[in-house]
This record gives sequence, C-alpha cells and structure tokens, in this order.
Amino acid sequence: MAVTTVTIAKLANTTHATVSRALRDDPSISLKTRQQIKKLAEELGYRPNLLARGLVKGKTHTVGLLMSSYQIETGATKVVVLDKLATKEGYRIYVSYTKGELDRTVESANELIDRGVDGLLVYGSYLEESPKRLREKFSWDVPLVFFGMEQKFPCRQVVQDKSAGVMQAIEHLHRLGHKEIYMLFAYWANWDTDGRFEGFIKGMKKLGEDNPHKRMHIVTTEEAITDDGMVVYDQRDMLRNIREFLKTHPQCTAIVCGNDIVAMNVMHAAWEMGIKVPDELSVVGFDNIHTSQYTHPPLTTVAQPISKIVSAAWQMLLDDIENKNDKPAKVVIPSELVIRESTANVKIDMRIM
Repeated sequence: MAVTTVTIAKLANTTHATVSRALRDDPSISLKTRQQIKKLAEELGYRPNLLARGLVKGKTHTVGLLMSSYQIETGATKVVVLDKLATKEGYRIYVSYTKGELDRTVESANELIDRGVDGLLVYGSYLEESPKRLREKFSWDVPLVFFGMEQKFPCRQVVQDKSAGVMQAIEHLHRLGHKEIYMLFAYWANWDTDGRFEGFIKGMKKLGEDNPHKRMHIVTTEEAITDDGMVVYDQRDMLRNIREFLKTHPQCTAIVCGNDIVAMNVMHAAWEMGIKVPDELSVVGFDNIHTSQYTHPPLTTVAQPISKIVSAAWQMLLDDIENKNDKPAKVVIPSELVIRESTANVKIDMRIM
C-alpha cells in the first residue's frame, strides 16, 4: 500500500496539513517538527515525486476535481467544459468520483493533494455536516472551490440561482393564465437544499397560495446506478404515479418538473391518457438537456448555464492559485428560462368539462 501524507500524519500524531507544510519546509512549522516528519517520511518510503517536481517550478499545473456524479448529462458536460478551460491555461485535471459522500470526498482530496495538485474543485456534493466539522475537514492548504450545489458553511463557491429559475417558470405560466400549477419531481434526499424546492414555494406564495407544499408530488423512487454506470429511475413506477396524479388532479393545467426527465415522462403519460400538451396541459422542465429541444412538443425548461457556472468556478480557483486569496466568497449565476412549445395560454376548465 502506498504511503501518503495521511499515513505519516497518523503515525506522527499530527494533522495532514502540518505534514504537507513540513514536507514543503514551510517556516510556520518548527524546524524540529519538520525534521521529525521528514525523517519519518523517509523511513516509510514516502516518495512525493510529482510534488517534488512541482516545487521546483512553484506549482504542478494540475487541479483535482471531486465529482459526486458522472451519470447525468449536466454533470458530464461540466467536466468537458472544465477540461477545455484548464487545457487552455496549461493545466491538467485529475478527476475522482466521490458519490457525494463526505468521508470519500475528504479521502480523495487527500490523495489528490499528495499528487501535488495546485487546487481542488468539488462538484455537486451537498455536505450535511455541522459548519464547524466541515471547516475542520476542509482545512487543506490548497485553494478549494465548490460549485454546482450551494454549501451552508463558509467556503468559496459558485452556484446557480435555481430558486429564481423555478420562480421564472411559475411567472411565465401565470402570464399565460395558469393558476392550477403543480410541481412533480423524482425522489431525492436533498431536494430541500437544492433551490428548486424553495423556488416553487416562493413562487406559489407570491401568487397567493397559502400551502404550496400540497402542490408538490414525488413521482418515483430513489434513482439507481446500473452496471453500465447510468443513473436510472423506475420508469414504470414513474409513469404509473404520473398517470395517477393526472387522473386525480383534473384541475391541474400546468406542471413544473424537477428535471427534464420527469417532464418528458409527464408528456408521455399525458399522451397515453389523451391529454394534449400544451393545449390542455403546459409542462416545464429543468436542466435543458440536449434532447429537451427534440421532444414533441419541444420542452420549455429552466436551463443550467453550464458554461457560465464552470467558467466562474475555474476563474475563482485560478485566481486563488495565483493570488492566494483565501477569503470565503460566493458567486451566484442567474438561471435562464428557455421558452419552447410545451407551454401555452390556459384553456379554462378544458380537462374537467
């Protein structure tokens, strides 16, 4: 098993950050401690080759990317955009799949730091821990930027204003005359931290709805990852629940969906039941995945401005690497409503006549 700075830290009864600084001859670490740690590292056969090369040049021009999910289109696209930006600046990306788990994220980050990365990006993970514990876990001495999902502890991060995006969708539907607006979404344990949930509640309250929660419905069980590495829902379960919803809510004239996949299934269920989209039912998705423009009719959706999100995160990290700016900061990227043909003016009581 390869010896890492984590191994050395445990044996030296100190922190990973102290070991990293000692091996780099950081004067903030006492000479005695530096000598002890270096001796222990030598005895264990620790070989920080990449870091050693990087120290000669001042940095390695590599960045670590910790991914909570590859399996959805928006996540994979962000990796491609980030790689293009990094390549343009002469950097290479090391990617680690963490499943969004805190311990696995920390372990992967330590391994990447041992490789000598100049900075770390964390995508898509919402870390449900106390702010104090998270600050302790993420106390590395390399620049660190989160993006994709808002974190509730002080850190540098770039997030999309998903709440405002859903509110834009509701305002769009309201302008078309819709009042009976509902939200359907796939099961996800962290929906209430994502912004879409909050946006629907705020948007409906703005229209005078006292209890927006009664208009929110889960339509499928937890997602699963197949042997082929794809994220899938139980399609039969989802369609069955959507059909049941449409059957028991004939007054509904518009649905805002948690993502485009749910929206496409809503349109499919409506077609099966003879409900015309958008004449009898308007549908809005979220994400603007590539196929959303090819549905029948083309799907109105809240787009993830992927290029803007990734560019802002990359620039924030690059500035930190070059300028050593470690003050917490947050950049919020506005959502973009893409209006297509799945939404139209409401036809009053058409479905319940």
